[in-house]
Amino acid sequence: MRAPQSATIDDQCRLAPVVGDTRMVATDDGRVILIGVGLGIMQSTDGAFSFSSIAARPGLRWPAITSDGYRVWASWIERGRTPRAVVASVGLGLGAPIVAVTSSQTLIDTELVALGEGRLLLFVTEVDGPPNTNEATYIIVCFASADGGLNWERRSSAVSGPWGINLEDTRAFVTADGTVLLAFEWETVEGGASEIMVQRSSDGGFSWSPASVLWDGYAQADREPGGFVRVGSDLWFVASTDVENPGTSYSGAEISMIRSSDGGTTWTKPRTLIRQPDEISMGGVVIDGVVILPSIRRYAVARERFLALHRVDAVGRWPVPCVRSGMFSAGFETGGSDGWE
Repeated sequence: MRAPQSATIDDQCRLAPVVGDTRMVATDDGRVILIGVGLGIMQSTDGAFSFSSIAARPGLRWPAITSDGYRVWASWIERGRTPRAVVASVGLGLGAPIVAVTSSQTLIDTELVALGEGRLLLFVTEVDGPPNTNEATYIIVCFASADGGLNWERRSSAVSGPWGINLEDTRAFVTADGTVLLAFEWETVEGGASEIMVQRSSDGGFSWSPASVLWDGYAQADREPGGFVRVGSDLWFVASTDVENPGTSYSGAEISMIRSSDGGTTWTKPRTLIRQPDEISMGGVVIDGVVILPSIRRYAVARERFLALHRVDAVGRWPVPCVRSGMFSAGFETGGSDGWE
C-alpha cells in the first residue's frame, strides 16, 4: 500500500495571512465559519473555498467557535487592565459580546462547546504567572450557560495543574451519549516533549474523571492539540507533532490523527495526514465527506504565518485537491473591511 502523499502545495491551500490561533465550525446548512487572530470572523457558503467577512474584530485572543447545528457562538479573550473572556452569537453579523468571566489572573485558551437546547460550556484557562514559561500554575475552569450565552455561571475547576507544568490548547467535544471530552496539552518544557491528556464529564461539567493520556508519549515529541472531529461514525482527534522531526517543535511539526470507533473510549495509533513540516493544527471540520484541516503554516517565522486549509478523504489516507474547477481556491473577501488588527 502506498504511503499517504504530501497533501497539497502551499499556494493551493493558502487562505490568508494570520496572526495566531484560528478555529472553524461547520453548520448543518453547509456554512463554514472561522474565527482567527488577525482575521476576525469569516464565513464560507461554498465548502470553504472562499470566505467573506462577518465581523472585523480587533483585539481578540485565544478564540474558539461552536455550533449546535444552526446557531453559532464564538468566544475569545480580551486583554486590558482586567482580562476577560467574552462570548457572542454569530449570524449575519456578530451579536453583542457577553462577558462570561473576568479575572485578576492571566486568561488564555478559550474553548466553547454546545450541549444543545441553548446550553453551552465555556472553558477558560487561568494562569497565576507568565504563560508559556513553565513558571506558573494553570487551572482550566468550566463555565456554563443555559440561555444561549446570555448568562454564565462557574461550574467547576476541570483541571488544576501543578506549578511549572504548562496546560495549554484546551479542546472539548460532546459524544452521542452526552459525555463531555476535555483534552489539553501537558507540557513539562515549553516547546519540548509533551503529552495530550483527556478528562471526561458525564454530568455536564460539574465533575470530571481523573486525567488519562489521550496521545501517548512513546516518543519524545512536542504534541499540539488541534481538536476533535466527527467523521461519519468515527471520532478523530487531530494534532500536530514533530515526532518525525524530533526536537524541532513547531518548525518540524506535521499533522496527524488518532481515531476512535467507540465514542472516544479507545483510540488507534497515530496516522500522519499532512506529510510536510511547519504545520500547527487548528482542528478540522467535515463538508461533503471531505475533512478540512485548518493549519497555521510557517508558525516559527512570525512574519510569514498564513492559514492553510488542507483537505483529506474521510478515511484519512489520501489528499483531496484544494483547488476547485482548476482554479486556485484561496478566495478571501472582506466586504469592505480588512479584518486586521
